[in-house]
Amino acid sequence: MSKATITTFAKLNLVLNVFQPEIPGGLHPIASIFQTVSLSDQLLITHTQTPGLVLETDHPDLQNPAENLLAKIYTDFQADIPFGLEIRLIKNIPIGGGLGGGSGNAAGFLAYLNQICGWGWSPEVLIRHGMRYGSDVPFFFVGGTALVQGVGERLSDWRPPYRGYFVLANPGIQVATQAVFRAFDAVGLGGATQDLSTTWREGLPLGNNDLAAVVFQAYPVYQDLDQMLRPLGYRFFLSGSGATVFIPVETLAEQATLLTQLSEGLPAWWYAPVATVAGPGYRVEMSPELLP
Repeated sequence: MSKATITTFAKLNLVLNVFQPEIPGGLHPIASIFQTVSLSDQLLITHTQTPGLVLETDHPDLQNPAENLLAKIYTDFQADIPFGLEIRLIKNIPIGGGLGGGSGNAAGFLAYLNQICGWGWSPEVLIRHGMRYGSDVPFFFVGGTALVQGVGERLSDWRPPYRGYFVLANPGIQVATQAVFRAFDAVGLGGATQDLSTTWREGLPLGNNDLAAVVFQAYPVYQDLDQMLRPLGYRFFLSGSGATVFIPVETLAEQATLLTQLSEGLPAWWYAPVATVAGPGYRVEMSPELLP
């Protein structure tokens, strides 16, 4: 049987500014530097003679395939997919963690279908379709280091690209994005939309995140991490609306040492050592019989 493997990477918001919606009840515009990192999910795909999609994963929070973005994409484009698919989703990126795991899955799957089905979509068309499945999805068609503005649809490469190492930390919670934005609005944060790219080129404010204050106030568990890291000389920063935070380090050796210290000091947390990776936000490997 014909097979393919799609590796989809996590993302960090190296900096995130959030503005008030231009119309009441609308999406919040942002200005953000997104960065793909080496933590990844995998989609193991097999073509079948039987029409339809079989989606499997052993993740306990993803047992309803109908709610998965992959199933929604397949359903929307099923008429233009000339084969059935069996997909096994290997989930390593925390769900509800601010790392864009589901969005990366969606982008990788769309890019794969575009290639294997011969649709010939341009990058602009891929981005337009990607927006249907979430405002983070378009970024993964670019990946690497990118300036993201608007509600996720305005993308440009950031030069020079950011390069570095991080330790990711997650207290084992899922943060509801909509609740975070409601709290953000309730305390009157965010102003009119601004283009901050020129200011950021003068000095990237690594880790600045307009949502961090409301998340850290709502979840006191982050105080435990702060108390452990400050004596060691480290700071942590929120990615997206959380729940994952990232800790910049200089070298792989420093990364390994910090990972050991964290695992011993706060063993209930989830951790991952990562490095930045170049775009796009996915890699597609196909068996020879699938190649055009």
